[in-house]
Amino acid sequence: MMFETDLVANTETTISTSMDLNKGPETEAQEKRTYWQDLRPYSFIDRKSNPLEHLIRLFSCALYPVVIWCFLVGSTYSGWFSGLSITVAQIFSPPPISYTPTEIGHLNTFPAVGAFTAFLLLGLLADSTAKYAARHNKSMYEPEFRLYPISFGLFVGIPGLALFGWYASTATAEHQINWIVISFLYGMIIFTTVTQQSTSFAYLLDAHRDISIETAVFVVMARNFFSFAAGKFLPIWLAQEGTAKTFYTIAGIQAALVLSTIPLYMYGKVVRSFVSTHSPVRIFGIGLKTGSEGRASTSN
Repeated sequence: MMFETDLVANTETTISTSMDLNKGPETEAQEKRTYWQDLRPYSFIDRKSNPLEHLIRLFSCALYPVVIWCFLVGSTYSGWFSGLSITVAQIFSPPPISYTPTEIGHLNTFPAVGAFTAFLLLGLLADSTAKYAARHNKSMYEPEFRLYPISFGLFVGIPGLALFGWYASTATAEHQINWIVISFLYGMIIFTTVTQQSTSFAYLLDAHRDISIETAVFVVMARNFFSFAAGKFLPIWLAQEGTAKTFYTIAGIQAALVLSTIPLYMYGKVVRSFVSTHSPVRIFGIGLKTGSEGRASTSN
């Protein structure tokens, strides 16, 4: 069964790929590299490329709606996780909880299970759900078919964030909270962090194959900046507002971001068509490598 990806009519950057639902993508014949060539730490040095051009291509990715969505939906969860890992001791060490360093370490039990479960589920569902949707779409594949696992963010991540903040705030001198419950809720957050990150990246790379390298680098860079910032402002936020109110607010923010996936799923093709016609990269006077030229350059 054959299908087409990211086909945008009447543009200079039309990208068409033929894929077999059972065998994977079929690309043009490329020169096969030897085993030792694959082990090289780098492929080649392109002395003809302009570093300024690469920088402009990188930062122009901030104008792509899918890139913005990928950061907001996937990378923000990673930032909250980074901030939470810093503030765990701040939440659970002081009275009335008064956990020891060993007990705080035990809280990482279910997060490890959650991360492993997320990787396992995505391995089973990511491609199979996309192929199933393609079969029921007259064998035509769309990048939006990658978005289904984002629903984990709504049904697992949002309750995990809200319940984590609520349960941690119920501790008193007379009522000690159970570390297993806290660890399980923490695991729900980590589970969602993995699913949101992986799914949003998969959609991003499918939606903008012609600039997949630049978009991936930009999102990772933005994610790292946000994670650094979260590690700075989240402890202050917790000290001022308390655990419950802080995590209720974060859960509300993430719920709104996850729900933005619905219009993206419905109108993603329109957005990609508009961006292909009015490419921010081309606006800055930097051409795109398309088709076999782009694939050949990335394979060297």
